[in-house]
Amino acid sequence: MTSQSATALPTATRRVRLRFDEKGDPAFASVKSPECFKQHARGVLPPPDVIPVIFVPGVMGSNICQKDGSEKVWSPPNSAVSGVWAGITGGFWSAKKRHVVFDPDNTEVDPTGPCPISPYNYWIDEGEAKRRMWGALHADSYHSFMARLEEQLNDQYVNPGAQEVHLISQLGMLEYLGGGPSKTENYRAHAWQTMPDYATFAQKAVNAWGAQPKALSKGEIKRVGDYYYPVWAFGYNWLRSNEEAANELIEYINTEVLKRYEGKYFRHQGKVILITHSMGGLVGRRAAQIAPDKILGVIHGAQPVMGAPVLYRRFRSGMEIDGFFDIPGRVFAGIAGGTEEKVAAQIACAPGPLELAPTCDYPPHWLKIAFKTRTIHKGSGIFNPSVKQAGDVIFTAPERNPYLEIYSKTTDKCWWGLAHPENLDPSERLKGDNLDPVKVFKKAVTDAESFHGTLKRHAHPMTYGFYGNDDNKHRTFGHVTWHVPELERCTLRPSELPHLRAVGYGSGTVKLPIPSYDGSKDSVVTKPVEVKLSNERNQSGDGTVPFDSGTWLEKLEPKPQEVLAFPGFDHQGAFSYRYAAEATVYFLARIIQKAKPPVS
Repeated sequence: MTSQSATALPTATRRVRLRFDEKGDPAFASVKSPECFKQHARGVLPPPDVIPVIFVPGVMGSNICQKDGSEKVWSPPNSAVSGVWAGITGGFWSAKKRHVVFDPDNTEVDPTGPCPISPYNYWIDEGEAKRRMWGALHADSYHSFMARLEEQLNDQYVNPGAQEVHLISQLGMLEYLGGGPSKTENYRAHAWQTMPDYATFAQKAVNAWGAQPKALSKGEIKRVGDYYYPVWAFGYNWLRSNEEAANELIEYINTEVLKRYEGKYFRHQGKVILITHSMGGLVGRRAAQIAPDKILGVIHGAQPVMGAPVLYRRFRSGMEIDGFFDIPGRVFAGIAGGTEEKVAAQIACAPGPLELAPTCDYPPHWLKIAFKTRTIHKGSGIFNPSVKQAGDVIFTAPERNPYLEIYSKTTDKCWWGLAHPENLDPSERLKGDNLDPVKVFKKAVTDAESFHGTLKRHAHPMTYGFYGNDDNKHRTFGHVTWHVPELERCTLRPSELPHLRAVGYGSGTVKLPIPSYDGSKDSVVTKPVEVKLSNERNQSGDGTVPFDSGTWLEKLEPKPQEVLAFPGFDHQGAFSYRYAAEATVYFLARIIQKAKPPVS
């Protein structure tokens, strides 16, 4: 077996996978070749200087189970077939069942998820992936990206172990971005090699990003190869506060990740790089706020920096389904909760998801009550002689404080409040513990407000990131609107509608008692009128996080080093999008320039 070498390879050479002994030092395993056909086994040793990379997933991106191990609480499927089946079976989970199993105090991270690794990935196997907690993350959402990243950062050259000019495309193209060459040099390290057209790769990325970030020099790109980058995962109980998750992440860095590289071979600088997705960005930012000395840099993808109005919408209507043919939406709704009763049962008293609600910094007036159609009010009602146009807004909120003005309001007091009291404790688990469900809910709202107030606009000094700005395929809810139908002969002023007491509720609907004249001024009849939540996606984004929230990544303090906003990806699959993954590699290369030089 040979270790890394720049010499020519034997005629018959097979690559063997890097493994680790019980102390965490590198090792290789091979078998003898027959005398009739001798083969050389080649194991590539990583550089001894280690900079671990930790991926922090979004809400619902970590598998969770009950603490006693009796039941998997959240373990999304990893194939289309299993997804359909899970959607069907999940649809039979009642609100009562969901309320019992989705208990923040009786759940924990489940690290036993699948860790499928390609046999051609020579840097990590299934056992090592489990050791690094990949099994705690939803495999279908994240593992492909993480496995590719492991290869891209550690197998950078066609001749592994030798720093030659012939780089993989994700790194090779970085020299050809803004300020770099416009045409790939005519270079071959060996006669049998074909030089990739890095300039074309770079131009395609620039076109997709809609921006031309500064190119890296050859020296900067070469420096990326001076370190070993093991990719780790951090699963966390997303039902609990992100404050807890941030503290657990810091402990994980200290007691698990860095400790792994304190054997005879490896050495670390006491720092890691964080890559975050969605709500994981809140966890990562808070961890960097608590212990900035442990983090070399942070890369945020698709972060709802100042929350997302879709959280309100899901509370009041369940998981959204975009039309009859939205099969993936129907599957996910079956798993995650297709009605407001089921969604509220899962997350109404869970601080983590509530921390995704729009903060005080989100543009105000994102909750609206408006007329759906052009309405001419006939007769002698108070509305006469006005003519209401479609979209005329009757009421908006919040003015300043969404926690006080929206989230803490329950529908028994205010029909457009965040939650129905009867949906907060369907299993009567809270009452059994002598707890008031409404008080528990409001405590969770208060905890979310406290977390937002502590995090503020903080960012790590070496922050990079991207967010969705898709105004076509992946539009989302920048604001949420209750639509009021045509009202004829109504005796109410429009300003009175928000203050009515509802007489009925459904997922995404409210029935309001509307008094109207019945043929004459002297005869008034009250009839229930259905007000509905609009399903219109009204802002660019990534299907979940709107532009108004994503763009706040650029306004964090201190100002991030580089932020890209581009279309083409949906929220959950952000890191599966080619150009998001390439942006991540570019950001990593930038962060590495701030690392201490390797020890010679």
